[in-house]
Amino acid sequence: MNHAKPYQYLLKKQLNYRCGIFLVHFFFAFMVNAGAQQKPNIILILGDDVGYRSLTCNGGNVYSTPNIDTLAQKGMRFTQCHASADCSPSRQLLLTGKYNFRNYIDWGVMDRSQKTIANMFKDAGYRTACYGKWQLDGGDTSIKTFGFDNYTIHTPYVYSSELTKYKNPQIYTKGAFLPDSLTLNKYGPDICIDSMFEFINKNKSGPFFIYCPLLLVHNPFSPTPDDTAFANWDPGNADTSFFPSMMHYMDKEIGQIIKKVKEDGLQNNTVILFTGDNGTPPGVIDYIDENGNPVPGGKHELAEAGTHVPLIAYWPGAVAPGTINNDLIDFTDFLPTLAGIAGIPVPTDYGPLDGVSFSDRLTGQPGTPREWIFNYIDRHPGQDVAKRWAQTKIYKLYDTSAVKPQFLFYNIGNDPDEEKPIPDTSLTPGEIIIRQQLLDVINGYVAQGTPLISLNPSLSGITESSVVLKDTIRADGGSTVTASGAVWSTSPYPELSSSSHTTSGVTWGPFGTLVQGLAKNTTYYIRAYATNFAGIVYSNQLIFKTLDAPVATAATSIGTNTFQANWNAYSGSNYRLDVSESPSFTKINKLTVTEGFNNGIIPPAGWTISTNVIVNTTSFATASPSLEFTASNDQVMTKPLGGPATQLSFWIKGLNTNKTSSLLIEGFDGYNWTVITSIAKLPKSGAVKKFNANTNPPLSRNFIQFRFTYTKKAGTLVFDDVSIKYNNPVPYFVPGYKNLKVTTNSKTVTGLKPATGYYYRVRAIKGGALTGNSNIIQVTTSTLNYQLSSVEDSSKTYNALAKASRENMQVKTFPNPLQSILNIDFNAPDITLKRISVYNVNGKLLISKISDDNLQLDVKQLSCRDLTGATLLSGQHRDVKTSDTKR
Repeated sequence: MNHAKPYQYLLKKQLNYRCGIFLVHFFFAFMVNAGAQQKPNIILILGDDVGYRSLTCNGGNVYSTPNIDTLAQKGMRFTQCHASADCSPSRQLLLTGKYNFRNYIDWGVMDRSQKTIANMFKDAGYRTACYGKWQLDGGDTSIKTFGFDNYTIHTPYVYSSELTKYKNPQIYTKGAFLPDSLTLNKYGPDICIDSMFEFINKNKSGPFFIYCPLLLVHNPFSPTPDDTAFANWDPGNADTSFFPSMMHYMDKEIGQIIKKVKEDGLQNNTVILFTGDNGTPPGVIDYIDENGNPVPGGKHELAEAGTHVPLIAYWPGAVAPGTINNDLIDFTDFLPTLAGIAGIPVPTDYGPLDGVSFSDRLTGQPGTPREWIFNYIDRHPGQDVAKRWAQTKIYKLYDTSAVKPQFLFYNIGNDPDEEKPIPDTSLTPGEIIIRQQLLDVINGYVAQGTPLISLNPSLSGITESSVVLKDTIRADGGSTVTASGAVWSTSPYPELSSSSHTTSGVTWGPFGTLVQGLAKNTTYYIRAYATNFAGIVYSNQLIFKTLDAPVATAATSIGTNTFQANWNAYSGSNYRLDVSESPSFTKINKLTVTEGFNNGIIPPAGWTISTNVIVNTTSFATASPSLEFTASNDQVMTKPLGGPATQLSFWIKGLNTNKTSSLLIEGFDGYNWTVITSIAKLPKSGAVKKFNANTNPPLSRNFIQFRFTYTKKAGTLVFDDVSIKYNNPVPYFVPGYKNLKVTTNSKTVTGLKPATGYYYRVRAIKGGALTGNSNIIQVTTSTLNYQLSSVEDSSKTYNALAKASRENMQVKTFPNPLQSILNIDFNAPDITLKRISVYNVNGKLLISKISDDNLQLDVKQLSCRDLTGATLLSGQHRDVKTSDTKR
């Protein structure tokens, strides 16, 4: 081999193989099925959480899988097939023939522009169908977009609950969920398989392609219809003791599929492939090792136990029985392989494809097997140091440059658990060459980092000085996104080097960014951008014009309970007027959210809990139960808050954890998730962790949501009693003056209190757009302050309101009374007015009255206070006679 340019050599070698694939197409068209009138039917079965060593045919010694073993005995068994470490990324690899950096948007969300195996078969005249676990968001729309004509599935949307797949299942078909009457006490896997057989009955003349992603054996672990416990089982429970029964039932389903194909006479023209999407769950036994020790499953782990999966190909008459194949296979290889089996040209308009066909290997042809595989997994930032890697059968190289400039190199033949990376100084000459080859593979994919974002961003919330741009990171080329956001200018096609820009750091999936500080009434060009090691990529640009907000001016005609609000006219507009006693136009309510997980793993309203999290009733903070994280990437996400958090606290306890265990705490500010801290030394005796503005690290941002991720499993982690204090801003306006519609550029505001501060602001409505708020004007209403000098009842000087020491009172008037009438209203019991004296501020007696039928005073408003300033009574606009003032 020429080692001068090992990466180029390997790529060229695989490219030459792809260019020769037409020979494979020709071969399959002319071989065993040459006499047939149709292309072969294909059934692709995907076991959910079935690791390589779980199967008896692969050396497993815990579970019985006779039907799968029969497939292996009568077909070809592969020993080196690798998927991703989690189910959602694996399914996207398998369906598209592309590494996840090209199509993976988020958990359960795949770029809708992608084409799949089903699209390929449908275009070739196949009838296509899917039965089982879909796990790609979008329901009927995504299923049909990705090429499937018929389906009966679980999880048609991202947030479908795993609790609803087995007994009393939620099953989705023809754009709707089956009614409860058809699923009560039924078993989800049975419904899916029965629907699959109905499809086969209607399409025996073929050809058909069936994608069968089984519901089994993913948790919740629960009885099957073959267990006596099924009849009375609560679907909300979980018990790992039923896992062997679930494995047996999965194997039973595969036996039913084989039997169906034989009974319908389709055996010799139907290819059945069986594989698994990742390792066996960590909460159950995978196999018993040579020392008699039970080995737990490795799902979620990036080592062999998490990615090594079974693969069996069964095709009577074409695949030699009992064949063992040791080629490297990864999940991107299925699309070109199935194209080769069916004699379909590999699509040239699907964009870059990463798979290498092994279809010729099924019939014992030499072919050109892979010498390496690549993988890239994106869960969410901060969860894993190692995010991408390349490997041969014996060696594996991780690229951890997302976090620090480090590459971890392992001999996985001797160290399958990847516990001892090989130091660079200890490499043999042969290992140096292999390491460089794998590094070239990684760097080659990193360099394929475009496009990074969707080309079609959107704008919202345009004001006179700001706008929100939204877009989606679609792919990051296998390399870490180091910055993303918006770039803008008053000139077309702005770039980072010459314009203002926002940055939201490492971002993936949908994101939004707030652009501020814009000039009013100005045309801007704006576009999204993202950067990685491959460079900068921009979206299409959008053009928008900022608004020109009105300017509020000083209030006029200020009285005791009224004033006139004013602002500059905004041509051709109506207005929205706000008036409040608060300069922020809000009141702040201090609230607290507490969650002790009294319902166990059933998520509280608005919260999200990973499916691998279990209930712990022996270790908890203040009350049982608590939550227990059992695997890396287990996660709890709080509900969104009504305002910014001021304090976060929770209780944790590490069970048999070591220094490699860690809990990642992140906060969401409405636009981005930000790491608060990662707790590496987990307390083994249990402790409350608290974060606020004064802690280290501080809770300093305006977080409205939190998530907790067990990023490095070493033992399990107990989690309990989350408490979040937050400020909830509540709109606070003068009644009737919140967004009051005004057609002129002034408005008289009434119903106010005297001697009180008020604030007003205004927005303009023009062409359907609403400007931002104007400047804020402060105004204080006038004060009229009166006090009584002497009040007597019919028998003695009145002292019920004023004690003996306060019998001598005065009325002070400011401003001096005008010639209008105020009628006094006493809000006190058993008072008969006899005498009142009114003085102006200079002490001059204005009025002195004694026992009049209609006592009327030439003042506007009266407040009755004693000499200490305490309010005793007040009156306003009411006729009061000496004969009827008892109140």
